[in-house]
Amino acid sequence: MNPDHCPRCGAGHGHVSGCLQAVADLRAQTMVDALVLLPGWTMARRVNDGAWFLYAYRGRPPLSAIFSVEAHAGALWLHMSVAGDGRMPNWTELMQVKDLLLGDIEAYMVAPPKARYVNVNPHVLHLFAPVDQSTLPLPDFTAGTHSL
Repeated sequence: MNPDHCPRCGAGHGHVSGCLQAVADLRAQTMVDALVLLPGWTMARRVNDGAWFLYAYRGRPPLSAIFSVEAHAGALWLHMSVAGDGRMPNWTELMQVKDLLLGDIEAYMVAPPKARYVNVNPHVLHLFAPVDQSTLPLPDFTAGTHSL
């Protein structure tokens, strides 16, 4: 690829600084560089095409997690997926990995309609969180029935 072109979208010179996904890739790199992994967690693979970073916990039960920053609808979103070894991770495991990779922020699990459902791995759960937590896209659901 031409070095004057954005590695993410291929647009011409001067675009890299304006490409939201290029900004997301840099943000992901900065966040990953600052991570302090817990004992048992290792960076198993770091792939630069799309700023995906894979961490594997080889304990019992084994888990793996992928973290990235993605551009969607003009905003940056954190994306984290957690996979069990041949099984679906449980809620406690999902929250432990969230605390490790995303921290104590608001994140969302999405249940799309069947027409938009993608299932690459049947043993993975995903969380998405807006990078800008100052204006969250969803209301505070704890105020209604106080059931959350």
